[in-house]
Amino acid sequence: MSSTLGVAKWLPSDRSKILKWARKRLANYKAKNPERYAAFKKYFPDAQTADEELQEFVRNASLIKVIVDKMAFSDSIKELIYAIGTEADVGQLVIEMFRQQDHPEALGPADMILLLSDTIRTTPDYVDNESDIQIPCPVGALLTYAMVTPAGYAAFLKRRVNELFRNILNDYQKNWLLTSNSVDKLADVENGWFTPLALSEMPNFDDDFVCDPNAPHKGFKSFDDFFTRDLKKGARPVGGEDDPNVVVNACENAPYGVTYVVQKYDAYWIKSQPYSVAYILDNDPLMEKFIGGTIYQGFLSPHTYHQFHAPVSGKVVVSRLVSGTYFSQPYYTDNSANYIAAQPYLAHVSTRGVVIIDTETALGLVAFVPIGMVDVSTVDLKIQPNQYIKKGENIGTFHFGGSSHVILFEKGKELAFDLQGIKPDPLGNSFLKVNTKLATFVPPKQGKK
Repeated sequence: MSSTLGVAKWLPSDRSKILKWARKRLANYKAKNPERYAAFKKYFPDAQTADEELQEFVRNASLIKVIVDKMAFSDSIKELIYAIGTEADVGQLVIEMFRQQDHPEALGPADMILLLSDTIRTTPDYVDNESDIQIPCPVGALLTYAMVTPAGYAAFLKRRVNELFRNILNDYQKNWLLTSNSVDKLADVENGWFTPLALSEMPNFDDDFVCDPNAPHKGFKSFDDFFTRDLKKGARPVGGEDDPNVVVNACENAPYGVTYVVQKYDAYWIKSQPYSVAYILDNDPLMEKFIGGTIYQGFLSPHTYHQFHAPVSGKVVVSRLVSGTYFSQPYYTDNSANYIAAQPYLAHVSTRGVVIIDTETALGLVAFVPIGMVDVSTVDLKIQPNQYIKKGENIGTFHFGGSSHVILFEKGKELAFDLQGIKPDPLGNSFLKVNTKLATFVPPKQGKK
């Protein structure tokens, strides 16, 4: 199976494998729901041109109540269909992004809507046994061809399109992943998360995490409960706990890289994706402190621990959420759905938190930015401004979806990074444990400024 694993184990890097998975899902849907599929295709048949396809949505969106009665669509899916048919800018971009896909068998908008509706009422698989690939972020997988078309780039930077997909993802979270219905794959079952294969990706699970190994689903009440699981006390000791110069890993993460002398503004959307402090920190008044400083970035996998901890001790001076985009990608011309190559870009545009901590030491201010990457992509912050926190303290949680983070240091602060022999790897096969040492601040020598 290792040959098919993709970037950070969120999605296969070869999009043709994702298409194989999507086509299989569609065939299964047709077989299980032939009348429902036929009813939907009656209103939205396959069309020869983009204009014909858009006309079908425009003409039939007014019949949405009839369609919903036949299809049992959720309100969020109904809203998307209605917007495609009644909001010209939304309809044009969504139809065109599917028409511009570079594979003749890529999904069209009608089939995508059917599978999207089914997906948000289905628990994510650990591994698809039939095609032997991991698709733990199924919504992103369904859009993998469409979102990297010219129309897709434009669509997922548009406020209204992001609002529509945010509503769908919130629906997925609230009405499935947070419910007891979503525990069906938290077991040693086909495509389950507690098979021997899955648990090999989460070694020492019963020892490290708060759970009941003998209870059904190990005691987890929902998929979200599993995804945001708690560590047992002492499972992740804090490195250099009493040394204020030691910075620890805020997340269980695979290193992406360290970048020095970052700029206030830069063209983060170009292929090289240079960091831009102003955009990452959402123009926070304290951003000037970090211009010319250092950034560390690392990303998580679907199997890792998804709570995040304070990288340093100090006083929280900023703690806020920044609304961002969903499924927005920088422009690529190859056949890759390369979320990891897009890490710097996502730090600027995705939904994220901005946390700035005053260490009240020579290290100065340290900024931590947790980033929602794909699918639900929710970031919860548990801390408030003026609160004092200890290094290694739990300060928040990622909910289901791809996750990344950056840590920013002020200009002029020298840091000796310790990646524990791990080289940045787009497959995310080696991870730094949360609370282990990430870097050591090297104070300036006496008399040196």
